[in-house]
Amino acid sequence: MITILLTGIIAFLGVIGGYALARIAPEELAPARFYLRTFQLITGMIIAGILLYLLQGNFNPIIIILFLAGLGLGFFFNVPYLYLGSAYVLSAIASSHILLLVASLIFIFGLFYGTRYLKHINNIFMITLALFFIPFILLFFLKGNVTIINYITAVTAGALAAQR
Repeated sequence: MITILLTGIIAFLGVIGGYALARIAPEELAPARFYLRTFQLITGMIIAGILLYLLQGNFNPIIIILFLAGLGLGFFFNVPYLYLGSAYVLSAIASSHILLLVASLIFIFGLFYGTRYLKHINNIFMITLALFFIPFILLFFLKGNVTIINYITAVTAGALAAQR
């Protein structure tokens, strides 16, 4: 459990790293804004693809409906670190190998995210931190319930795929 928490903290440090990069080279942000945004979206899509892989063929109609609901949720509620925290917890339940992959991708996502929100970092840092660690509560309650884990995985994958 401690390893999962420490890995989550390191994954979250990508936001601080992105903020530091933006503070070191602010003149590079304007020309790179399009690329930073594009790579952030691609990283979110890769994490969503990994979550869909975790379902491993359990694509029944309920899963598909929940994935579509997650697309709507992600489109209307743009809180990526809540969805990334859920993806992290779901990957921790699935496998330690997938956990390391998802943690690395969350770190990379945080680098892009931190550079984009340089001006608002004081306002959003604590909110982002809280949203990332709220899903850790699920880790205690969902260990054995495969059906609910699959449902949450589908919603989280859809929400990450719809991030703007």
